[in-house]
Amino acid sequence: MEILLLLIVIVLAFIAYKLIGLEKARAVSTAIGAESLSTSLNPLFSEKDIAFQRSLSREWQRKVDFYFGFLQRTEKEEIERHQSSGKDKSEFVPSSRLKNLILRKSVAITGRNIMEIKVERMIEANISILNGMSIKEVSEKFDSAQDGIPWENVNFDADVWSDEPQIRKPFEEDLLARSEFWQSSWKHILDETYLDKK
Repeated sequence: MEILLLLIVIVLAFIAYKLIGLEKARAVSTAIGAESLSTSLNPLFSEKDIAFQRSLSREWQRKVDFYFGFLQRTEKEEIERHQSSGKDKSEFVPSSRLKNLILRKSVAITGRNIMEIKVERMIEANISILNGMSIKEVSEKFDSAQDGIPWENVNFDADVWSDEPQIRKPFEEDLLARSEFWQSSWKHILDETYLDKK
């Protein structure tokens, strides 16, 4: 009987311990949620909102770095194959794979730049409100400047959005610049140390 009573006490103590832990976790979660609310110094966008946009910019930069490295390896492989075929370098045509990497790098650069600009606009929006503009007016102006492309999703499908001017134009400019680079730097790309040079 005493053993049973002791087991009940142990089980109840364990349940109380777990409930206290859950309450502490809820309190921490509530405190974090309260930090994301706007304040008198950040009337529209909180520090957490701005920090989130900055983190997206860093994620886009990691994508830029990844796709740039992948692009360099792929262009080197394709140029080496073209060189081995004996054709003139002026006849080099990038594969659809290489073009796709240029598109993805262009999207990553554009996404990074848009996130950096958005951070600046969020800070400027807060300052505008502190300087007397209404929250509604500033909010509407901020929202009207959005382009509809889901830049907050760093993994969105670039091909689906490739006809959007904000993606198509940088891609075409990047493809042209890369094509000129291939022709002007043919020997440099074929050099064994090309991928080692940053």
